[in-house]
Amino acid sequence: MRKGKDNPNYRHGNRAGENIRAFTLALKGERVCRNCGSGEWLALHHSIPRSTYAAGREELLNGIPLCAVCHRKWHAHTLTITRDVFTQEEWSWMSTQELTGRQVTDWLDRHYPESAP
Repeated sequence: MRKGKDNPNYRHGNRAGENIRAFTLALKGERVCRNCGSGEWLALHHSIPRSTYAAGREELLNGIPLCAVCHRKWHAHTLTITRDVFTQEEWSWMSTQELTGRQVTDWLDRHYPESAP
């Protein structure tokens, strides 16, 4: 099976008239949690929440694989995920998006801080 961008079903964004759910772990092509490395109970986490940013709901660059434990802890605000878990392509895409009429940069800085030196 071809993974990520090599998968013929890979989609960027939501295209009008398509009923394909593009935001899936299989299309992302990764099998471990980006935060802890676990391969158990993975989910594709929306880096910018879909409740806040509808345009990124199906954009694979807006998703990272997280295990259920890390995913639950992040949403409970008991886990900090640093920006080094993102690829350069993902971070570049996220950094250019608009959130409620403003750049998302401040939001990203608060939710995904730089890792400690």
